[in-house]
Amino acid sequence: MIQQAISRVLLKQYEPTFSVNSYGFRSEKNARQGALKAKEYINAGYSHVEDLDLAQFFDRVNHDYLMNELSRGISDKRVLKLIHKILRAEVWDGKEMIASKQGVPQGGPLSPL
Repeated sequence: MIQQAISRVLLKQYEPTFSVNSYGFRSEKNARQGALKAKEYINAGYSHVEDLDLAQFFDRVNHDYLMNELSRGISDKRVLKLIHKILRAEVWDGKEMIASKQGVPQGGPLSPL
């Protein structure tokens, strides 16, 4: 519930800064819309469309870098501290709980952001 509340507030702030050509994990956008946009570009004469999926990208996000970037747009230190705690939460690796030193949790309310 807390992550969802944070996500709703931050999406209002950050969504306008995202590329209009980004369709992955975006509110109000989906893969079908991305494919239709690609077709539109091809019909307009463009010869290339890029589709990127960086392997294990979210597993390798540097916490310090991310927190530094977030601190540029979020002035409330309490919110930043809470986000940092969410990033550092232990994760189940299939055998045991391990400390999260990098990466961002996937599948949660903050994941798309």
